Amino acid sequence: MYQNSRDTKEKSVVGIEGIEAKNNQEVLLGENKEDLASQVMRLFDDTDLYQKIAQNARKLIESTYDWEIIVGKLEKVYQAVTV
Repeated sequence: MYQNSRDTKEKSVVGIEGIEAKNNQEVLLGENKEDLASQVMRLFDDTDLYQKIAQNARKLIESTYDWEIIVGKLEKVYQAVTV
């Protein structure tokens, strides 16, 4: 099925919807499959960018999506609802 670049961009953004990652900080987004391929090539070509994205993404995951953090937030919600 044909998709224009606008549809693909929306799908790219929807692909990380709900994740607190920022483009060019923790992730690289593209508007279409060619842009996504170009972003992957940037990572291969630019070791510093690769390291930055990898380190930032790991920090984001560990500080936001670690199970202990998620459970702590969920417990607060449960406590607020049951009080």
